[in-house]
Amino acid sequence: MAKQVRRFIRRGYRDAADIDLSKFFDRVQHDVLMARVARKVKDDRLDQWLRRRIRMCYWKQWRRPKRRREMLIRLGVPRRQAIRHARSRKGPWHMAKTIASGVGMTNAWLHEQGLLSLKTLWATLARIR
Repeated sequence: MAKQVRRFIRRGYRDAADIDLSKFFDRVQHDVLMARVARKVKDDRLDQWLRRRIRMCYWKQWRRPKRRREMLIRLGVPRRQAIRHARSRKGPWHMAKTIASGVGMTNAWLHEQGLLSLKTLWATLARIR
């Protein structure tokens, strides 16, 4: 801790405070805190990242180009586009963000598969309180 304070002083800061926040979270009104956090932190990005991660997992699960092509076609991707994407050598993380993944594995399809949206889940929990 002392090294970090010295580093801040060298950078030009004049004051340092050592604060224990554990008691703060016991006493604070959580709905007020979360409302203020929500102003700065956007949820949709966490939701977006989770959907991309799930798409990546499906892409990895399908493994072979033939299986990928079949699944993309079954999900409504045009045949030519499905073939091109299925044969791509790009990694699963990259392929999870392609147009074919978005067309085939739509948000509605992911919801049917059981993926919950954090944004809607948070909204329903906030209404219950």
